Amino acid sequence: EDRADRSTPAAGVETLMRFSGPGSSIHMGSSVTAPMLLGYFQDSKYAVLLDWVSVSYPKKLELSIDKKKALQQCLLRGRSGEAVPVTFQFTKHETVDGQIWLIDQVLVKGVSAD
Repeated sequence: EDRADRSTPAAGVETLMRFSGPGSSIHMGSSVTAPMLLGYFQDSKYAVLLDWVSVSYPKKLELSIDKKKALQQCLLRGRSGEAVPVTFQFTKHETVDGQIWLIDQVLVKGVSAD
């Protein structure tokens, strides 16, 4: 899979921030800036979010009973072949244009060997 704009990792961080909900510590209105978040990601287990080569979805999207919250588990494969489990937690939000899903949290687990 070829992803657009690999030359600017900050673009992906800004996109993540734009689609993060108000309950997230990294949403666009928070005190966290894209350069701050990029620096944090680069030096942590979250680095895979910046430079993955493929994604797979071992489970289907899980919806809450009221269909207002969701979990999506995926495996991001890094350049050296490691598979990193990542879980996105979403909440549905009301806007003037209707309902939208926004990210509440991104959980990155340790690297798994396979």
